[in-house]
Amino acid sequence: MRLFQALTMSNEARKTTTVGEIVNLMSVDAQRLQDAAGYLWMTWSAPLQICIAVYMLWSLLGACILAGLAVMILLMPIHAVIATISKKLQVSPDRISSASLSVFVLPYITVFIIRISINRSANSCCL
Repeated sequence: MRLFQALTMSNEARKTTTVGEIVNLMSVDAQRLQDAAGYLWMTWSAPLQICIAVYMLWSLLGACILAGLAVMILLMPIHAVIATISKKLQVSPDRISSASLSVFVLPYITVFIIRISINRSANSCCL
């Protein structure tokens, strides 16, 4: 973890990195640890919930739930393929160029500046 790395850094290494960078890295690590602890309970809870749901459906509907269960199991690989494709197609914030960002943000900034100037002139006449 980065906490122990920050505590054992040499003076030369501390000169090359700022306190803000170290705090940022440590907060990211703490957030990942918190997220992992939040999802850790699913390793035992999800199979238990599935077993209870299948048992309850079996008691209500009988053997016909096996068809629905088979469809769900067969669709899992297809869902995994679709998820990987959509992850590849998703645009990361690092790949957005400043030119394309300015195309989207610049009109809003100009409208904001115009509204501020109108409000300023309207309020200045009352003073």
